Amino acid sequence: MTVLVIITFILSLLLTPLYFAVRNRPNGVCGIRVSYTLDYPDIWKKVHTLTGVTSAIFNVIEVIALFTTSGFTFAFILFICLIFHFVPGCIYARLLGSKREREEYQQEEQERRQAEAEESDILIQK
Repeated sequence: MTVLVIITFILSLLLTPLYFAVRNRPNGVCGIRVSYTLDYPDIWKKVHTLTGVTSAIFNVIEVIALFTTSGFTFAFILFICLIFHFVPGCIYARLLGSKREREEYQQEEQERRQAEAEESDILIQK
């Protein structure tokens, strides 16, 4: 159990620089790979910037927990921190993606209405 906790801790410490390194380039290996981040490179950048920052914050919490707690308490804090490395990024991706889809839908609806108005003007002129 202790070895697993230490390996997980070391991996989480390595995730922060990795996120900062890949945040600007969508890739098939690492990152928050949800439909919105895969479809929109600008959302990928924003989400991975946030995830890098939250990872750094939770890494600090993990280091503090390493020196101030032990046993189950440390494992519990580590588990919670590992979950929250990714949860804020996933939520942020959902919020940005939903907003983008709404904007695209409104734009398409506006273009459709304009096309209908132009078409009715042509019919009236005839």
